[in-house]
Amino acid sequence: GEDPFYTPPSPLPAGNPGDVISSRDSRFSLDPIDLTAVPGVKATQVLYRSTDASGQANAVSGTVLVPTTPWIGLGKRPLVSWAVGTRGVGDSCAPSYTLTQGTDYEGLFIKGLLDRGWAVAVTDYEGLGTPGMHTYMVGPSQGRAVLDMARAAQRLPGSGLSGAPTAVFGYSQGGGAAGWAAELAPTYAP
Repeated sequence: GEDPFYTPPSPLPAGNPGDVISSRDSRFSLDPIDLTAVPGVKATQVLYRSTDASGQANAVSGTVLVPTTPWIGLGKRPLVSWAVGTRGVGDSCAPSYTLTQGTDYEGLFIKGLLDRGWAVAVTDYEGLGTPGMHTYMVGPSQGRAVLDMARAAQRLPGSGLSGAPTAVFGYSQGGGAAGWAAELAPTYAP
């Protein structure tokens, strides 16, 4: 059945791109059999405000992953806004779902960043999980979703990521999304 978490309130509450609309505890698993959670990681699913390709406010879902160990590096814990590669257009392909099921093909790479003590925020992009069509390779939508995922992670209460130095990364479809994010950042999310 449909998971009501992914259905945004209508109309969207007033706010700014990257504002968290709702959140709930989640699980980050690399185990598709028993769904055992990766130890030492706090996983939170978020629904956040973003902007679609035509400039309209929308809601996008995603996951914030933060190591539970204290950050011992210089400055604040780094945050990577991870733009996933091609995985399909059905809601069951949303990273916020596959990361809980131990079936996300980028899970081990994400764990590698978490093992360094970095936080990772993974957008589902517009329409994966949330209502509407997935905007496959629609650069302005995907780039904004990646930038707003970082803002949502920084604003998520209890994340400890406020003011975190932030990078974007992506492979395949995510490489395009990360490129758009970099191009849009100076004007959309300075």
